[in-house]
Amino acid sequence: MKIELGGKRYKIGFAHIGSPGTLERHTLCTIRDENNEIVQVGRAYLHPKDNFCKAAGRRAALARTIAYFCPEDRKAIWEQYFREHNDLQKREILRLTPETLEALLELTK
Repeated sequence: MKIELGGKRYKIGFAHIGSPGTLERHTLCTIRDENNEIVQVGRAYLHPKDNFCKAAGRRAALARTIAYFCPEDRKAIWEQYFREHNDLQKREILRLTPETLEALLELTK
């Protein structure tokens, strides 16, 4: 996924690490700049008793990755994410008030 923030171009990528049956499975989200340097990284770990869901892992990893970005940039990233990934839960996330979204982001730290 590519996005421009503050006049700079970034690439956001996801990787799903681990295989079924292993104890440590997680989704990794990276943000890279134009020089392919990693700017920010976030992970979402799968609990051994949970079922793997690609969309849920991506959302959680992305939320952790952009937690320290300014609110305007986070909103732009989420909008781009939902344009590219026809995610079923986008309506619920986009309807959140800024205060509720900040509270959710605090929980992911």
